[in-house]
Amino acid sequence: MWEEGFKTIILPTLSTMLVFVLVINFFRRITEETYIHIRDVTQEHNWKPIRKVTKAYYCSICESLLLNINGLLCDSCGVCADLGCIKTANKILRCKAITMDSNEQLLHHWIKGNLPVIAVCAICNEECDTELGLKDWWCCWCQRTVHDSCKLSMSEVCDFGRFRLMIIPPQSLKAISKRRRMRRKLELHSVIKPNWHGWNPLIVVGNRKSGNNDSEEILSLFRGLLNPAQVMDLAEQDPTTVLTWCRLLGDTPCTVLVAGGDGTIAWLLNIIHKLQLNPIPAVAILPLGTGNDLSRVLRWGKEHDSNLDPTEILQKIQLAEKVNFDRWTVKVKPYNGLGSTGSQQNLFMYNYLSIGVDAQVTLDFHRTRQSCFYLFSHRIFNKLLYICFGTQQVMERECKNLDKNLEVYLNGKRVILPSIESIVILNIPSWAAGVDLWNIGLEEGQKEVGAQKIDDQKLEVCALYSSFHMAQLQVGYSQPHRLGQASVIKLCLAFKDNGTVFGTQFLLFFKLYYFFIFTDAMIAKTFLIILCVTSFFYIFYVLRKLVYFLSDPNEDQKTLLLSIKDGNLNLSTLWSLLINSCLLSIFILQHSFMANATVKNILKKLYINEIERSFYNTCSAATLCLLLDNWQFIPWINIWNIDISNNNILWSMFIFIHIFGWCIIYGGCLIMDISELVGFRQVYYKITARPSPMSKKSKELQRYYAHMRHPSFIGFLIILWVHPFMSLDRFLLASIFTIYMLLRWAIDKEDYQYHAHVLRCKQRECFF
Repeated sequence: MWEEGFKTIILPTLSTMLVFVLVINFFRRITEETYIHIRDVTQEHNWKPIRKVTKAYYCSICESLLLNINGLLCDSCGVCADLGCIKTANKILRCKAITMDSNEQLLHHWIKGNLPVIAVCAICNEECDTELGLKDWWCCWCQRTVHDSCKLSMSEVCDFGRFRLMIIPPQSLKAISKRRRMRRKLELHSVIKPNWHGWNPLIVVGNRKSGNNDSEEILSLFRGLLNPAQVMDLAEQDPTTVLTWCRLLGDTPCTVLVAGGDGTIAWLLNIIHKLQLNPIPAVAILPLGTGNDLSRVLRWGKEHDSNLDPTEILQKIQLAEKVNFDRWTVKVKPYNGLGSTGSQQNLFMYNYLSIGVDAQVTLDFHRTRQSCFYLFSHRIFNKLLYICFGTQQVMERECKNLDKNLEVYLNGKRVILPSIESIVILNIPSWAAGVDLWNIGLEEGQKEVGAQKIDDQKLEVCALYSSFHMAQLQVGYSQPHRLGQASVIKLCLAFKDNGTVFGTQFLLFFKLYYFFIFTDAMIAKTFLIILCVTSFFYIFYVLRKLVYFLSDPNEDQKTLLLSIKDGNLNLSTLWSLLINSCLLSIFILQHSFMANATVKNILKKLYINEIERSFYNTCSAATLCLLLDNWQFIPWINIWNIDISNNNILWSMFIFIHIFGWCIIYGGCLIMDISELVGFRQVYYKITARPSPMSKKSKELQRYYAHMRHPSFIGFLIILWVHPFMSLDRFLLASIFTIYMLLRWAIDKEDYQYHAHVLRCKQRECFF
């Protein structure tokens, strides 16, 4: 009867559920459109801790003086509160409106107290905020300040102030509220152009998780001056989605302010080229990187001020002149020992390209930054690392005799090389954090060397003699060996292995960031897809075996019948228990090892972290299959044996309980996003040049995921323990798995607080 119920009820139900989950996720993925997700300000303020105390802050609710240890500030509207007044502030003080009806006029959004350091009344031109406490008012849209007594003289309608032409007014944004996995989000669908002459909106882009959190503070500063929807965090949305702004604006030109280093800027420029945006947005730079060569050339500065005033940046953007900038295509053709060339790879270069010791130093730094031991990120610390790796190359000279393995052609003519260790191809007059390599050491009026420009469709080629020569160039004590200027440059780099000549371009990776492991992008993408799909079907096969193993007692019954028939009930119970214990140990050790951060870091260093989830699932499925195929049943010793063959109530109860248990397991896949659990999403994001899905999750959520119980914990407990026939081997399996899942994961107080916060947010989203 139990066997009949398994085949006619449990298995069809589970199969239908699994197929339903897969189909829903598949069609949701292929029909998904790229929308910009906007924070719903009707729920709560965007609170940030008050880190920099340049003035006194007072709570907007209880008006008490705030200390930086317990003070919070809404970076969108400027409301302040202590920890005890946050809920009240969310209820009675509205945040800056991101969207509103297009026919509605925007009134001043007055915030009481906590005015800027130098505040002058817009009515009487006298200084404001001269008394202690919450005094006077300021508008979080136009930034105007007024005295309490002058407020009535101020017009009600807000004109957005001096940065009006850079702000996207809330009347222009059309967003739709949608639920996504039990969470309500605003999706930006269209932008209506306001009737403002010269309107040139600004989009601010940064990544709060990069560097030493400077980007997070900078994004917060700009939310207070602009519409918060204009400030985009790459940790939450990928660059393609961010640049959807430009398409929504239609034929309206816009400016993108990138808060980051040269790598982030090149990343955004590549996406702009890929999307074929028209008109092409102008790109402004707020330098946060180590070298910031492009920022230096375009006169945005070598680094940002720690006491940054965002209004100064907006003023510079308003006055900035637009210039053209050459983008160069780098074509890479690998050469093998058979004399044929592999498929070509096209990349883009913006600053400069290096082969040799310069690239080697950059590679060493890149590997260090990717290491799990790289815990401290700061510009000064990064420069010290560059100095250390440069000094190392002075002694080791890994790139000596480069001239013997390299051929350089400028506009089709081969150039004879001296004894060198590096070739540098320049597009801008700044190299290695500000060195004007092409013009260094030149006397005024020297004409035999051509002038260097960023838009002349020419590249400058220099040679460096050694790492020590690089150090001399840094302090201006030497000159490079100038090879010339050209519009077409060909480099042939070769080395010998057992007399066979091979071509290699791996050192080009260090400046272009993409040369590693695969020479053909299509082969790499196809390999990832095949690997991911193969992993999924293998997991599906093992899960099918697991369902039979845990919910179908046929094997136990057959073994018991054979044992009785042969009269061999004295088989070695201890031997069977030993084998089962070994199988369980193998599975648990493998499962724990693959979940270890060290393994994830190794895969990340090998640049295959996008298949980490598929690799983890495949290894777990393989050891689980080993356990299922070699499990030793011990039916002659049982803990309980309930006869349900003649009892329809018990039969129905056990069938229902097992269906319920498997529903918890497979239903959890739908809630937890099955595409990410099996590794599809990671590969999909890699192929579409998006950041890892885990990078979009907050640090609190990632920590919670690392500590939370296994998603199928409750379901497996039900299936393992609620069974009519509990033999000794099943009791061992249930006990060990229960203990392992209890001990392996445990959430702490911080996780509970985060969980409670998420539940409160979901309650507001679902019922208000």
